[in-house]
Amino acid sequence: EKKREQVEMMLACIMTYTADKRDALVGSGVVNDDSDIVGITNDEVEEKLGVSDTSAAKYLKELVARGLLEKHGKGRGVRYMLP
Repeated sequence: EKKREQVEMMLACIMTYTADKRDALVGSGVVNDDSDIVGITNDEVEEKLGVSDTSAAKYLKELVARGLLEKHGKGRGVRYMLP
């Protein structure tokens, strides 16, 4: 039950963060409204949630497995985005 709460909190954090980030990018003219450049990295998850690299990776992997996030890219360029 605790793990489920952590994963749900993580998804809520990602959704809020990506929406805020997208609004900031669109508002500043960096991207247009129909751009797909929204997502979060493992490092950003660590920072936002105050968790270790291992924990962030585990949470992201679980959210991908549940179909709640999609993984884009490889290696250090990986971004996780809402489907």
